[in-house]
Amino acid sequence: MHKYEESEKMYIDAKYITEKAMGKENLLYAGILNDLAVLYKNTHQYDKSELLYKESLIITENILGKEHERYASMIDNLAIFYFDIGKYDQAVPLHLESIKIYEKTIGKYNHDYISALNNLSVTYEAQGKYPESDTLIIEWFQLNLSRLIGSISFLSEQELEQYVQMLAKYGNRLSNYLQKRYVKTAHLGNLLQINYDDALLQKGFLLSASNQLNTLASTSPVADSLFTLLKSYRRSLAKAYSEPIDRRE
Repeated sequence: MHKYEESEKMYIDAKYITEKAMGKENLLYAGILNDLAVLYKNTHQYDKSELLYKESLIITENILGKEHERYASMIDNLAIFYFDIGKYDQAVPLHLESIKIYEKTIGKYNHDYISALNNLSVTYEAQGKYPESDTLIIEWFQLNLSRLIGSISFLSEQELEQYVQMLAKYGNRLSNYLQKRYVKTAHLGNLLQINYDDALLQKGFLLSASNQLNTLASTSPVADSLFTLLKSYRRSLAKAYSEPIDRRE
């Protein structure tokens, strides 16, 4: 709790200094309010948190207007706040508004739009509105597939690794949805097919990524040597992590 108190003091000091130097009507001030709102949410001071989220949103609207991706992000933050405290009915219209703004300002193939779809699907799942959630999950899957096909040839090894982690994260979430619905004997809808398609997507992605790395390694003896060395290190790490902690070197 001590760290939260220190963080609160730092945010309040930053808020005071920014207000004195620049006034309240600026995006830096709005960002500080948003960060302080997150802190209060995490410490269960929900009334304070809600007020700060709303103030930050109003300032952002005054400066940028409603047709801006940063305003959409602030709306989504407030929606996530309502979701986290169990006020799903208040979260849904905010999620819908942020999705609409993202689509208009940055398009459907942007990460923020896809993330907003996911946030709304999580809320629908919590409400038991499974057909509505399925529609969003299908769109999310199709958009990610299109993004993947269009970019895999240009991704670096680090970016490939990040994409693998992201796909695994969302794949686990889909599996959790399916398990929870099954336990509740609830509507499964298209979720079985979506899970199957997602598993195929992940396997196909890993195969393509592996082929890309193999192709890169074959371009020169030096690259091949480094790639072989990298694989040996990874095998050694995998073996080490399979050992009990007290036996690891």
